[in-house]
Amino acid sequence: MSSVNLNCKVVLLGDNFVGKTCLVLRYIHGKLPSLVDVTIGATMTEKKEQTDKKEVTLQIWDTAGHERYESLTEIYYRKANAIIICYDVTSRESIDKACCWLQKVIKTEQDCKMYLCETKIDLDYQRCADADFTATMALAKEYKVPIYKTSSKTGENIDVLFKKIVEDYVAAINSMNPLDLDASMKLFRDRTKIIHRGCYLM
Repeated sequence: MSSVNLNCKVVLLGDNFVGKTCLVLRYIHGKLPSLVDVTIGATMTEKKEQTDKKEVTLQIWDTAGHERYESLTEIYYRKANAIIICYDVTSRESIDKACCWLQKVIKTEQDCKMYLCETKIDLDYQRCADADFTATMALAKEYKVPIYKTSSKTGENIDVLFKKIVEDYVAAINSMNPLDLDASMKLFRDRTKIIHRGCYLM
């Protein structure tokens, strides 16, 4: 088992301009480019991590936040191993949208590990004071969804978030019996091929 390359499908959800793409770029490259393109549909990036004597390939899907892509986004996060729901601390709309995404994922992907991610905490002084976190925090507490405060500008907590995702995924893999693991990996590969095909046709 230690020589197996495990594939972990990670999907980022969130409203427009919350910083999902910047979060991924900071994690992958350790810095931000001077110009970041708007995501159309979804893009996938890979990064390998080592933990518990296993190599884990994170296949990170950065999805578009615009409403017109919402039905397509739901296709991308099906059968994900981890979902990061992002919201911008300066935007009430993005906080409300995060709660909606959390509710959707809870209903459709019960076996998926979820993570809430506050972005742009370097702008915490501009935090949306009138935002109501009650519903989001209640859901997070009920379903034990951890919350990470991140900044793509400073890099704060980004590596911590993805390291936790890898650790949780490996722990879940270790708890599976070999037959279930073989079936799970085959399903993952088959679904990834289908999604890739759809992505290239957009």
